[in-house]
Amino acid sequence: METARMSKEDLESRLDDSGTVVIDVRRQQKEAQSKIKNAVLEDPDRVDSWAKKYPKDKNLVLYCA
Repeated sequence: METARMSKEDLESRLDDSGTVVIDVRRQQKEAQSKIKNAVLEDPDRVDSWAKKYPKDKNLVLYCA
């Protein structure tokens, strides 16, 4: 599967869009200084346990930087 990168500006324009779900999969989530509005925190090592709970009709944005 190929994934596209998204610019900060593009993400910012989608934060209030109900069709977009931002999933924060950074390893250092708890220590991160900034958080993305409405982002859901998920463990990157447990993708199999949470990936299927998100609707397929939504745009999923994985934040991993």
